[in-house]
Amino acid sequence: MKTLRMLSTWLMVLVCLSLTTTACSDDDDEEDLSGSIIGTWQHENDEYIEIMTFNSDGTVQMTIKTYYNGQWNSITAPGIYTYEKNIITIKMDGAEQVIHGIVKSLTATSLTIGNEEEGLTETTYKKV
Repeated sequence: MKTLRMLSTWLMVLVCLSLTTTACSDDDDEEDLSGSIIGTWQHENDEYIEIMTFNSDGTVQMTIKTYYNGQWNSITAPGIYTYEKNIITIKMDGAEQVIHGIVKSLTATSLTIGNEEEGLTETTYKKV
């Protein structure tokens, strides 16, 4: 149980980092919100791979994969989400923290989420 709690904590930390440290946006960019958030989205960087699956019933599953000591390690956690007027809110099962983001762009193949508290940072996911 202690291991599961620690893994869940790391999952939330990695998700928050991905929503706050990926890239800076230009405030003059026009938003494209023509796609559907339903489906599986993936973001990769040098440290981890993040996969989010948004279901039409308001559930979400997040998986973080890290490469350590020559092997891939995965943490998967279920949760719930809401998506209204380009605001996404995610609450993972067993976590106290709620993640808030602004959907800056959503097409059939790309999802860009900006951090609500850190208005200039964005993370872009590709549909898989």
